[in-house]
Amino acid sequence: MVKIISRAWITIQCTLLIPLALLATNPGYATELELTRSSGSVITVDTSLGSLTWQEAQTNGALKSRSIRVADIQRLTLCQMPASTQLAEIKGLLNDLGSEDYRKRMAAENALAERSVSDRYPSLIRSFITTASPEVAYRLERIERSMKSSKAQKPLEFDQLLLKSGQKLLGDAGSFELTVNLDGRQRTIRRNDLRMIRSPSSDTPIDQASGEVQTEAFHQAADRFYTNNQTFIDFNEDMNGNELKRTNSVEETYIPMGIKMRSAEPGYIGVSGYGFKFPGTPTGGNSASVFVRIKNGNRVRHQRFKGTALFEFCMPNQPAIRAGVHEFGVHIANVNHSRDFILEAFNADGNVLASVEAGSRDCPFLGVKSNALIASVRLRSNPFLGRLKRKIDEDYAFDAVCFSTPNRLPSNRAAALDDSSSAPKLANVMLDNGDARVGRKISLKRDGSLELIASGLDYRPSFDLSRVRSFTFANRIAPKQPKRNSWSALLLDGSRLHVTPGTEFTSQLIPRLALKPDQLAAVWPADQPARYPAKDDFQTAGAVVVVPTGRHLTDKIRFNDGDYRWKTIERRIQELPNNDENPTDDLEAILPERDYVNYRDYGAQAAPTLWLQRPTHRSPTAGFVQLTDGQRLMFGSGQTFQLTGRTNAATTLSLGGKEVTIPTERIETFKFEISNE
Repeated sequence: MVKIISRAWITIQCTLLIPLALLATNPGYATELELTRSSGSVITVDTSLGSLTWQEAQTNGALKSRSIRVADIQRLTLCQMPASTQLAEIKGLLNDLGSEDYRKRMAAENALAERSVSDRYPSLIRSFITTASPEVAYRLERIERSMKSSKAQKPLEFDQLLLKSGQKLLGDAGSFELTVNLDGRQRTIRRNDLRMIRSPSSDTPIDQASGEVQTEAFHQAADRFYTNNQTFIDFNEDMNGNELKRTNSVEETYIPMGIKMRSAEPGYIGVSGYGFKFPGTPTGGNSASVFVRIKNGNRVRHQRFKGTALFEFCMPNQPAIRAGVHEFGVHIANVNHSRDFILEAFNADGNVLASVEAGSRDCPFLGVKSNALIASVRLRSNPFLGRLKRKIDEDYAFDAVCFSTPNRLPSNRAAALDDSSSAPKLANVMLDNGDARVGRKISLKRDGSLELIASGLDYRPSFDLSRVRSFTFANRIAPKQPKRNSWSALLLDGSRLHVTPGTEFTSQLIPRLALKPDQLAAVWPADQPARYPAKDDFQTAGAVVVVPTGRHLTDKIRFNDGDYRWKTIERRIQELPNNDENPTDDLEAILPERDYVNYRDYGAQAAPTLWLQRPTHRSPTAGFVQLTDGQRLMFGSGQTFQLTGRTNAATTLSLGGKEVTIPTERIETFKFEISNE
């Protein structure tokens, strides 16, 4: 049973020296706010505060005060240093240009000439020339000549305020402290420990809803794909409106929008300098590409336009909180042949919801929509066309990335798309009110509560299990991949087990458990991701054999001890626009005719997924135990397993009256059952 807890109450201590002034209204008035801390933790609080005094940035670098109602704030994104502090530093440097100390004058000139300083307030620096002494004016003129642009740029380090009306403001929220009733004690949260304050989102993890999974691939952007509520990225400006330059990394540039980018190879995602100029495409002056790092002795260079681009979603401005989207699209260029490039959309479990192959036009669009949340996307040259007798294009840039509103995933478990994803995972606790607590380690206490050890805290918060929705341990090392003849089986209730295939499928975790084909939704080789069928495949088939390049539709799949067989009703590959078809891409080369597979005889490029039932979402009320090797045991009402016990050492589930014990060190994520009562 999940109980709803009361919100924390918050007050703000202010002095006349602090630019952010929050004014209380009537005692009964309350506004709910969500605070994102530097650690990645998210806490929801109530405030009886009415308005704030916002210092709005002017083009000359000055700050002008205005009053903002707290109830009108959609999102306040805080930079690391208040703008007033930055402004004071720059004014101090300007004054130091007239110092009697020569070394101080030179240090001030050198500091002001740095782009990271001069670009913040170029108008202020120029205006200082008219009032300065001749020597100071001479130094300022040299600084001005060193600026690469004569036009005033927006500051790099201002707080950003988004109002519910849609108005966006740059300015200064000042140096403030929040006094919060948190974890049973009064705590003080300083501005430098906060990254965002916003109105809480009413979004719920939509992928928890029961129902059939539906995905659709798109090759046309206009009218059919783009919508007004999508986020659009053209790589021309950063989040403050500053122009992005060639080779700039954009891996973390758009985290406030809810997307992170990285390269699967050593290197980074950056501004490529390749300009998209194709009719009918909403592309701008810049594009992006993978910059693969190549090291030759002590020399390091970066090769552009080759490699694998990875897109991962998070809650806006909350990089530690994983999220998913229902729509994602991108333009790529240049493509010499149809199907040379492929976009793969993955769900939260790391399985392929949809693959979208490129056409042979100069700037094809690749898009996917799914009612199940897309947690990550991979864009690369198509590795599944090795049988074609032509060279596969490997050079590309991408632009016009668009995606729908990110929604928080039901658990924060990260599914790696490649071997380079070695960043340590943080422990996290998801609470029943939507809050997320992030830390270095989770400890299970004797009284059954959870204790979180977090950096920057002088205490260890503990949570009663009635408040916990799910929790994920940090840095759990996954065991080696299952043996080559191991398969993964997806049960009808959403459980996922590693099995030994045959006429029946025997669980490797529970040897006494033998599963018949009619008890399964899908099976696939355990060392490969599962691949989902297309939207309409089950309208004409009872089962679908999915390979990376297409699908075999059949009435039934027959399992034997050494292989499985089917009779193909129809072979399907992804349809491309008529003018994109290449005569060399014959159906037999892309999707060979076959009607059986030996369990021990498959290649990584042709690993099949066998869908015996329509793919569906798991129950929103069910709990689960996620193991470090990817297995998942669903429990709860109507599920295969029932939770019968949990201690610090192990979790016990029952299966048909028999118990299954899972040692805690094998558990990565634990999600509790949600009661409908």
